[in-house]
Amino acid sequence: MRHAMPENDSLQAILFDLDGTLINSLPAYILSFQENIRATTGQMVSAEELRGRISIPTPQILAFYAAPQQIPAMIERHNDLMRLHADQIAFYPDVREALSILHAAGLKLAVVTSQIAGELATTRAVLGIDQWIGAWINSDMVAHPKPAPDPVLLALAQLNVQPGAALMVGDSIYDLRAGQAAGTRTAAVTWGFGKLPDLLACSPDLVLRRPEEISRLPELLASRFESEALEG
Repeated sequence: MRHAMPENDSLQAILFDLDGTLINSLPAYILSFQENIRATTGQMVSAEELRGRISIPTPQILAFYAAPQQIPAMIERHNDLMRLHADQIAFYPDVREALSILHAAGLKLAVVTSQIAGELATTRAVLGIDQWIGAWINSDMVAHPKPAPDPVLLALAQLNVQPGAALMVGDSIYDLRAGQAAGTRTAAVTWGFGKLPDLLACSPDLVLRRPEEISRLPELLASRFESEALEG
């Protein structure tokens, strides 16, 4: 049984995965990957197959379909295609307002994503939330992306927050494992790309069923701490 968080480690920061957690970028990714892979290799890849791969960095996804020497050019084309399909990227309902509420409450916020630098530049331009986000961490910035703790630890260092005072929120097992390996609490969201049984198997501290619950994360986590304390 996990113990309740000490009082001097109250929640100070929330770290969010991006794709499948804050935003629905799946249509943009599917279009970009399908066009890119077809142009390079002639392969026709289904949307369902690509959906199951979205939680890992783009170079790793492309490596399933192309030779290593083809990947650099495909990454450049992918970044161009994501800009072309940027109109297919959108917040899930109530998420933008939730981020504003959390920031106004004094919490430090970060994005920890498997997106590569070019993708994230496009996404940031679409979303327009830089005023609330204290750290943007993409997979190019670390030697080992999620599920390794490296990107989470980098975000915490930039925010100047200890792991015990942070919560990692995501829709995949990679997000949850990265947060747990870094020493943060974790929250799984169920509206993204992950499968619920897989998420539950990671034993997250919270499970969110609706995007509107993001604005209530401090309250939900405090309730969890109280329950743990009562259980001893």
